[in-house]
Amino acid sequence: MPSTRPSLARMMLIHQAIAGKRYPSLDDLAHLCQVHPRTIKRDLRALREEFDAPVVYAREEQGFYYTNDFTLATPPLTEGEILALSMMSTFSSVLANTPFAPAVTRALEKLLVMLPEEAQQIVLQDGLLVSNLPDPAPPAQVQTAIHFNVLLHAIDRNQRVRMTYYTLSRNAISTREVDPYHLYYRRGMWYLHAYCHQRRATRDFALSRIGALEPLAVSFPAPDLEAVRATLAQRFSIMQDGCAEVVVAFDAETARLVRERRWHPSQTIEDVPDGGCRLTMTVTGLSSVKRWVLSFGRHARVLAPPELVRQVAAEVRAMAAQLG
Repeated sequence: MPSTRPSLARMMLIHQAIAGKRYPSLDDLAHLCQVHPRTIKRDLRALREEFDAPVVYAREEQGFYYTNDFTLATPPLTEGEILALSMMSTFSSVLANTPFAPAVTRALEKLLVMLPEEAQQIVLQDGLLVSNLPDPAPPAQVQTAIHFNVLLHAIDRNQRVRMTYYTLSRNAISTREVDPYHLYYRRGMWYLHAYCHQRRATRDFALSRIGALEPLAVSFPAPDLEAVRATLAQRFSIMQDGCAEVVVAFDAETARLVRERRWHPSQTIEDVPDGGCRLTMTVTGLSSVKRWVLSFGRHARVLAPPELVRQVAAEVRAMAAQLG
């Protein structure tokens, strides 16, 4: 029987049942918390050893009780947990364009109030030591937050939606019916990964470019979420064009920068005798890789695939022609 609650929340349920003087049995507690009785045994041991709970088993009642009044207090936060809490406050801006933003702010404020005054000061002080420098992103819009909420419910219910969408590359607005699979955040923007019935393929849609949005009374089979996440992880950006093995050579000057970053989950980096390196990765989105390679200027040279070599060469020639 899998656990459906975090251990601290489970302990609170156990504590409330025992403190209520109902003499719950091991099976009663396991049913209450939806876990295996072995898990309850570990939780009871933790209550005794970590919280000094006076819990014992009453044979005549065939259940557990406290030998004296006991209140389950929240354990003190460690230094690392306090630092994590301060960083949560700093990095919560990722949810700015979602309905969760106000809830996250309120939750963090409640957590802060629950801490001792000394810990509150540490959280507030440490929060000033780190910053989240935002990526370029659309301004916060109420409509985007509304769309996020509608799509989240549609994904949960496997419910098709109809929407009007502005396609940036074509400067055109179209109406689409899509099966929403997944929401993800990348470089300052929220995107919807969905099956588009107009294109008969999966596509990605920026939430900030969605106009009208309407859930439909049509359901679709639940997608394989592990496969969806694996597909998204393979991309170099949100672009889906041209899956290929990319090989880029960097000179010694730039190789130091390249080695210290994780550019893609599939990457391997091989050192070469002149002090440079060769980066290999299997990605989708060659047009985005082209722009990334060009950002290194003369310090990067594409070795494969041939299509990417041609794209970079054509772009360099066009740039040179503009310079006269």
